[in-house]
Amino acid sequence: LAGLSLKIPENTATIALIGPNGSGKTSVLEALSMLTPTRGLLGADGKSQITQGKKEWGIWAEADDRELGQSFSKGERKLHIDGHKHLLEKLAQLGSVVWLTPETDFLFSGPPAIRRRWLDDVTTAYIPAHANAVARYQQHRQARLKLLVAGKGGDWLDAEERLAAEW
Repeated sequence: LAGLSLKIPENTATIALIGPNGSGKTSVLEALSMLTPTRGLLGADGKSQITQGKKEWGIWAEADDRELGQSFSKGERKLHIDGHKHLLEKLAQLGSVVWLTPETDFLFSGPPAIRRRWLDDVTTAYIPAHANAVARYQQHRQARLKLLVAGKGGDWLDAEERLAAEW
């Protein structure tokens, strides 16, 4: 799918995408989800979303008299609002999106780690700075694990645990 243009009339209450399997319904939803500050509907990183040998992608939309867009180029996601580059966190100031799909049924029956990750995504939708806090926590958690595997502890382990708890 090289390009698609959808015009949705104002005050549209419901939109239904109907078509056979493999016709691109989920791709349209995933593309729209890339206009959110989260990892998108399917949770894939930018590199995973590149298909058909393309090294770059972009999605653009007009909403509330604003032009929004995201592009992926040279390993980096970039946000564009009204022709200017912004940090991805700026999207959260414009609104938030929470995805609940049949695929999220596992949240309530699967392991707690998946539930925590989803809650982190929801929190990030409302509080963009939470993404940085989660990244720092994960970094300190991994450093703590390396210390434990190496059989080291003491002050280094205490420091990693303290730093992880601060975020």
